[in-house]
Amino acid sequence: MFFFKPRDYELFLKKYRIYINDYADTFAYALLPTHYHIVVRPKEENPAGIFVNQLRKFIISYTNIINKDYFRNGSLFLKKFKRKVIRDEDYLRHLVYYIHINPVKHKVTDDYLTYRYSSYLALISDAKTNLNRSELINYFGSRDDFIAFHEIKHDESKLGGLTFED
Repeated sequence: MFFFKPRDYELFLKKYRIYINDYADTFAYALLPTHYHIVVRPKEENPAGIFVNQLRKFIISYTNIINKDYFRNGSLFLKKFKRKVIRDEDYLRHLVYYIHINPVKHKVTDDYLTYRYSSYLALISDAKTNLNRSELINYFGSRDDFIAFHEIKHDESKLGGLTFED
């Protein structure tokens, strides 16, 4: 488990903003009790390796607080961080869809539209966000197209290979 109580999700997002926002553009995410998915692009102006170092600091910071709060020790994230390169816009669109429906797939919620710990609501709103909303929405065409893409029941075979869960 990565998240034990609702405040842990908030802590994760707060630490993410502190350690990652200046070093990468974040497009989408979903946090689930046992894992998380994030679509992120390191900023080009950073020296090589700085994003990975910031990611390491972020994970250590979050883990240290969780360990202290829950009287545990050791690594919270037992598996090594994994990544996949996004090579085209169609893959990106399906990956973002997959991430947003992931809480439903894992039976964390019945409705991705109201799930608090995903980027979906922030992406369709006009509220201030740290997400790179405008660039991501442009890959779908418009906000209405983004919403419509999510409303379609996509063929599961098209989603195969998008993540490490497969």
